[in-house]
Amino acid sequence: MSVIFKAKLKSAKTAIAEKNYDYAYDLCHDLLEMDSSNYNIHILLGVSCQNMEKWDEGERVYNKAMTMPKANILAWQGMCALYEASKNQQKYVNALIDLRERYLSEESYGRAWETMHKLILLSEESGDQRRLVSILRELTDAGAYHSLLSVVDADPAPPSLAELLERMYNIERTLDERTIDSEINKRKTRLGAGPIAKVRKDVTTEVWAQSGLLKTLRQLVSVCEKSGQAPARLQWLEQLFQTLLERFAVIDALQDKQSFSEELLAVATDLAAAETCPSAFGYLIELSDASSEARDLRALIESYARLFAGGELRESALAWIAIEDGSHSPEALALARAGCQRAPESPFAHVQLVRAAVLYKEYRLAVSSSNAAREAVQKFGDCFGTHLWRSMLAIDMSAADANTHIGPENAADAEYLYRKCLEVDPGNPQAILGLGLSLCALGNYD
Repeated sequence: MSVIFKAKLKSAKTAIAEKNYDYAYDLCHDLLEMDSSNYNIHILLGVSCQNMEKWDEGERVYNKAMTMPKANILAWQGMCALYEASKNQQKYVNALIDLRERYLSEESYGRAWETMHKLILLSEESGDQRRLVSILRELTDAGAYHSLLSVVDADPAPPSLAELLERMYNIERTLDERTIDSEINKRKTRLGAGPIAKVRKDVTTEVWAQSGLLKTLRQLVSVCEKSGQAPARLQWLEQLFQTLLERFAVIDALQDKQSFSEELLAVATDLAAAETCPSAFGYLIELSDASSEARDLRALIESYARLFAGGELRESALAWIAIEDGSHSPEALALARAGCQRAPESPFAHVQLVRAAVLYKEYRLAVSSSNAAREAVQKFGDCFGTHLWRSMLAIDMSAADANTHIGPENAADAEYLYRKCLEVDPGNPQAILGLGLSLCALGNYD
């Protein structure tokens, strides 16, 4: 390296330090004529171009510097500074991503986190929620970026995984809601869009299929469990349960419903054990399908009635207990009526009303209530991909008995219902006896 070259290089560095960028720019070009492959000259020229707003030339200079054998982090840092100064946000984002990867390759994890933090801030400033979620997801998923949450020498310090996931949940929830509303407004005015309910269901299904909300909730539950945060875990477990219920309401494919059903059952069982979530109890009660053998139904119902004085199934639960205990108090019928009013879509509530009406000899009420009860059972089964055959059997048996007690004019309806019950439960003695009585009432003694 000649004395003249060294002197000019020193002058170029001094000019940049004194912010005399025009002079530094000319010196760098002179130096490149003397040594076109000198890495440091390219870096100095890149700084000069940035401050002289020679954006295209600066980009070319830094790109060339990155390919040189002696290239170091300065070229990637310089490119980021150039794009930031030129307000070319997309290129700035891409340069920051490249810089982050460079830091990771050099195991400079603190610097890598600081670069990641800049990417987060850029997404926030631009209002690009999808990009923000994507960046945060890189940090929460297992992999190289996840380890950045553990660095201790960064400014600012990275958040905890739980804090990051909670933030993601809030963003994703809001983003899903806004996307659904926006897309519905676009589609509802299109020719042949169909009923608004169908448009909403279609849009919701599409948005939720792409959403990461469930994944985030599962991670929150797991993180809180591993860190021993029991109250927080229950909070997020309940939110996961409610979100799964929402998903079931719009899923059409039986296979998709079944893929969720095991998880929903496990989450509901977990919440019921904690005795904090009435809707989880309610789901398990409905899923028990009016069978005392299913999941110790009595214990479940008694716990519900004891724990949740304001629960929407409480009156129906008390009615069930009274019926099962053989109570002759008319209070059970009143409770069953109130239960249906409180929970008009609950199969369990409707079944108790039909049963109580027969028990307390309100036969016409039993018959008139049975249609609504069947609709509730069918709707629940369609929604959750299950068949509550015991509940349907209880409704049909009670309605058949009620028709028998009303008199001969209802014998044909009784016969039909008893036969229907025997198709489901061929050896049912009550149905066999009832069928015989209804046939006799119809004059069919054979």
